[in-house]
Amino acid sequence: MLRLATALLIGVASACSGDGVTDPCMDEMSLAVGTGSTGFHPLGSGDPLQMVHGPQGGWHVDLSAAVGNTFQSVEVRSELTVPDIGTTPIAGGDEHVDFVGLVAYDELTCAGEVWSVQVLIDNFKPVNITRICGLHGKEAVFEVTVRDVQTDQAVTESVEVRLQASQQDLAFCAGGSQ
Repeated sequence: MLRLATALLIGVASACSGDGVTDPCMDEMSLAVGTGSTGFHPLGSGDPLQMVHGPQGGWHVDLSAAVGNTFQSVEVRSELTVPDIGTTPIAGGDEHVDFVGLVAYDELTCAGEVWSVQVLIDNFKPVNITRICGLHGKEAVFEVTVRDVQTDQAVTESVEVRLQASQQDLAFCAGGSQ
């Protein structure tokens, strides 16, 4: 009995003394930027980023992300900048903040995904079909910051993308009707 009690005390002491086992939710966060309204689709350099013509008449891009080493509640900030136009983001920015719970979250690995965050193209005044047509094919920088609201740890990643108008908008850009 004494051996069992001693073994239990040694086991508890080693677990509390930092025996190399760490909580993955406290490790350095990781982030992969993507797009998608129903899942995570990673974006690589030069990939197209669809500008979506929403049902209320505006445009947005769908942001998704894979996030690691975080608790489930996060804050998401993003900016979409077109270097040919200038340094002011055409979408996102400090006033656009989303608080979300990660989907497909795994508590053991502290990893999950963000889906369907709509980043409104509204910093680009006036926003209209003619201006959207002018963005089609332009290179842009899509920067995303995710902050763990529990630990206040944050990570930022950016990817260079190529903006793409929808097929319906492209028909209008080519002289068709909208």
